Amino acid sequence: MYRCCNFASKEASSRASVQLVALEQHQLKAVHLLKGHTLGYHFGMDCRTTDELIAMAEHDRKVSDELAASGALYEGYDPRMAAVHEKNALRLRAIMAQIGWPTERLVGKRAADAAWLIAQHAIAHPEFQRSCLKLLAAAAHEHLVPAWQPAMLEDRIRVFEGRPQLYGTQLEPDAHGNMRPHTIEDPDGVDERRRAVSLEPLAEILARAKPQPLPADRKRFEHDYHEWLIAVGWRTRPQSWSKGPA
Repeated sequence: MYRCCNFASKEASSRASVQLVALEQHQLKAVHLLKGHTLGYHFGMDCRTTDELIAMAEHDRKVSDELAASGALYEGYDPRMAAVHEKNALRLRAIMAQIGWPTERLVGKRAADAAWLIAQHAIAHPEFQRSCLKLLAAAAHEHLVPAWQPAMLEDRIRVFEGRPQLYGTQLEPDAHGNMRPHTIEDPDGVDERRRAVSLEPLAEILARAKPQPLPADRKRFEHDYHEWLIAVGWRTRPQSWSKGPA
């Protein structure tokens, strides 16, 4: 996908703000439990939550595939995709308020991976994604989730914030549609960092990356993307920023 999920690209596969008070309270409890190797509030798998998370991620992929097939995915953040991400983010927040981060131990591997995908796509909610990153990083430290999950989410957050990414997981097309990484901090050390979180060398990923269609009006696309970043709170508007494409 283009521009971080149009607005959300991913290496392997807006507007309502999220209320984070309850989440922050449970986040503190979850981190405390992580330190004691007992993340979660109950033992055994919650089958309803498992099925729900898997279904949410599958619906995300289905809508994404439909938009890609029609070409709409590459023209901007389609309202249908935004609605899926919004609904999924709100539901994941509610699940996290009940059980903390949905690890494999709590919901099974497929559902745990689905939870990560949903968090990765909750792009209209900066504070929620940052909260997810804190929980994922703590869980990865305790070997409860793969280290690449917080790594990829951190890269996504950095790109949206306008900062260089660490692991080179966020890609964008060049003028010819060929995929390239967004700016990387210390690019000479990127493969060492990737190896530390079980990601393949960046060159291997780029060699397999397929070209992507470019938007019909790239200038307008770029303008809309930056307006969206400001509207949802990833960035603030520079004093000299134009409100319309040149």
